[in-house]
Amino acid sequence: MIKLIICGAAGRMGREISNMVKESRDIELVAGIEASGHDLIGTQLNGVDITDDIVKVIKKADCIVDFTNPAATIKNLEKVKVYKKPYVTGTTGFSKEELKKIDTIAKSFAVFLAPNMSIGVNHLYDMVDSCARKLRTYDIEVIETHHRAKKDAPSGTARAIVKIIEQARPDAEFIYGREGLVGARKRNEVCINSVRGGDIVGEHRVLFFGKGEFIELRHYATSRSCFAAGTLEAVKFIIQQIEVKAGSMGNILVGAPPMETFYYSLMIIGVCTIIADFLIRNTKFGLGLSSIKQNEEAAEVIGVKTTKYKLLAFTLSAFFMGLVGPIMALRWTFIVPAVAFSPAVSFQTMVMAILGGSKDFRGPLLGVVILTLISEAFGIKFPYYYMILLGLSLIIIIKFSPRGLLAPIDKLYLRIFSHVTKTS
Repeated sequence: MIKLIICGAAGRMGREISNMVKESRDIELVAGIEASGHDLIGTQLNGVDITDDIVKVIKKADCIVDFTNPAATIKNLEKVKVYKKPYVTGTTGFSKEELKKIDTIAKSFAVFLAPNMSIGVNHLYDMVDSCARKLRTYDIEVIETHHRAKKDAPSGTARAIVKIIEQARPDAEFIYGREGLVGARKRNEVCINSVRGGDIVGEHRVLFFGKGEFIELRHYATSRSCFAAGTLEAVKFIIQQIEVKAGSMGNILVGAPPMETFYYSLMIIGVCTIIADFLIRNTKFGLGLSSIKQNEEAAEVIGVKTTKYKLLAFTLSAFFMGLVGPIMALRWTFIVPAVAFSPAVSFQTMVMAILGGSKDFRGPLLGVVILTLISEAFGIKFPYYYMILLGLSLIIIIKFSPRGLLAPIDKLYLRIFSHVTKTS
């Protein structure tokens, strides 16, 4: 469960996100932040305390969401920097100097900055980029419309669109509105128009005018729920990131498949496992495994290559077990490949049995101790080579002690016991 703090908790977006968090199975709201002097300071909103100092509650949180104003966002970032908590902000209206400051702050901990958290708008960005590059001779106009209370113009989303056009057409000249006898339109002119009125949540239109035709790309937000949903997806994304940088939504937002997908996928794996077992059972490989199970030493005498057969059996088992991890990982809207595909997670019990031995219950118990020690030693001292070293350890153990580390311990015990018996 991701524990979340919302800065600007009493604002339009803060309330929308707070309401959506209540329906989430992955995220829990632990506190809300508002400006000093706000009527809600010292009270509760949606069951959580509202305070004016993020430092008082920062230790409760895994991630911070911010929808305030540029000055408040910069101030909060400076405070959060000490604690290095992942930070997601959809605040708009930053000056160039403020954006540079955010970039500097983001070098020390993870900051996700996006002027529009809507999944649809982030696809609109892709379409604008494509049209601006391919329709080189077309004139471009940008029109954004928002409610009468919006303070900054043009909107942060319109600014993001302008930046995309600027990258696609480096020679573009941008103007903001027209008035008076402005003359004919310049060839590379791009005009950004801002409209304010009523309670419109947000509309962005990008028009491409050609000869005898024009294309209009339009995104209309019918409610703030689209921004709230995108924000929570961004929270899940950033909480798993190692890189420390300010980012864009890009194409990272995906929804979890329906639960039936998991059940059917696991059922298919189960059926394939049974079929594989049936097909292998009466082959040379299957008979060899059967003889190893009954008496490994006798199997070696009749020519069965026990080590080779065990490695093949382990590989086949690992294949099916390894598939389970990624499938179960898709239950969440963010995935950590290092966990989903980790042998220590996907088939942990198999690793323990291999390390310790599977002859009786003592083997896996010994395997738990060995795996823990190996994980601690390699994971801390050699984090970048952990999986390689763990794999080499397994290969060495299988090669020189196919029955696990319990086998040589048992042999040593029998030698000592027989020696004591003879002496007595």
